[in-house]
Amino acid sequence: MKSLKFFRFVSHHKAICTFLFAFLPISICAVALAIIEVGTLAYLIESSPVACLIIIFLFVFLSTLFCQSCTNLLIMEANKELQENCDPYPLLRETTEALKYEKNGVNRQIYLIDYCVVMGSLGEHEFAYQQLSEINIDKYTGMPLLIKVVYYNNLGYYCRLIGKTESADLLHQKALAIYNTLKEGKQKENLKFTMLSAQASACLGNKDFAGALNYAYQMKPDNNYAEIETAWLFSEIYLAQNDPLSAKKYLEKVASSNPCLYIVKEAKRLLAEME
Repeated sequence: MKSLKFFRFVSHHKAICTFLFAFLPISICAVALAIIEVGTLAYLIESSPVACLIIIFLFVFLSTLFCQSCTNLLIMEANKELQENCDPYPLLRETTEALKYEKNGVNRQIYLIDYCVVMGSLGEHEFAYQQLSEINIDKYTGMPLLIKVVYYNNLGYYCRLIGKTESADLLHQKALAIYNTLKEGKQKENLKFTMLSAQASACLGNKDFAGALNYAYQMKPDNNYAEIETAWLFSEIYLAQNDPLSAKKYLEKVASSNPCLYIVKEAKRLLAEME
């Protein structure tokens, strides 16, 4: 817990911490050299100014990298809270703070995608769609392919929720095309649940209930939030087929989760209507 407080302080004070972590060791080295031999420091600067500049640049680079890793670690821990405890607020807090300091570049887009996941989980589907649609994900050459898969799937999901079915289908197809180019391995395996969920949702949107169930049954959730999402998907499929009896057990599972989540509120509302 104390380490997280330290990482949070670093993440929220990046400019100051980058300066301190970079120039403090340089200053200590300079003082040490001056103590060892008064003329050593002056000699080094005079004889190898380029080497000194490279050393300073290296320290600044490593310091910047460390501060960035603190932010990433906080967001990773907040994601765990969402996945294991179905609590979206830690991720909301960390992504909101990260977006204050990351004004552009790859990292900002990744934080914004995570931020929209949280807002969507709280029922802000239109807002999440607007935020995601403003991202030009292909503009950033360093953007990992798996992030692009997540982005297009998420944007397609919110398109479907606000009634843009044709756009949703195109976005899911784009995500699938990128997914199919990934090499077999852990990263691709980790995206399998996301892809099956997207394909099930696409089938549901197009009233292909058999296809939706086929994909849904292949989904293997590996955390509590994924289990709730899967149960919600099954309930949607059965309700779309006018089968509330089959949907009920899945709605009950969803309703037992964190009450702040949009799908939990919806599950409770639908169960109340069934009584």
